[in-house]
Amino acid sequence: MANPLKETIESLSRPTSGRDYTKLDTLIAAHPEGVTLTWLGECEGKHGSFTGFICAEEPTKYYAGSGDIKKLWEALLEKHGGCMADVEAEVKANPARIRIAKVRKLDGGLYTKIYWADDDEESQSGHDKASGDVGKVEDESGGVREGGRHSREEHSRGLPLG
Repeated sequence: MANPLKETIESLSRPTSGRDYTKLDTLIAAHPEGVTLTWLGECEGKHGSFTGFICAEEPTKYYAGSGDIKKLWEALLEKHGGCMADVEAEVKANPARIRIAKVRKLDGGLYTKIYWADDDEESQSGHDKASGDVGKVEDESGGVREGGRHSREEHSRGLPLG
């Protein structure tokens, strides 16, 4: 039998406790210039675990991160030997300004890309900020085929995406 006191204590210690889950598209629309990533971690939901994050611009909310956000989590987790607490501590100690965009993959699906928020417009592969058009990327590893402006190697210069 589960201990209700233990579950309450554990839920209070989670960074997402007391915050509202909000769709990523809402964050992208509200902050096209970028956000400051202050927490990145693993969350539990109705359908299992997922990568979640919190940003300074919307401190009462949390978001599910896929694509590059999930890859960033996995790369940091690997760097810290699987220790989630160390990853969370690193992100808290070194908040990162990132821009989030959705790009269209060759199969037609959308992929979540992240960029350093201070990168110039030319470094945003497949995303035309002025028109809102999305380009096509080769696959989930970040290589660009159509609509993009740089190679997989150039993309990886800013974030540890593996």
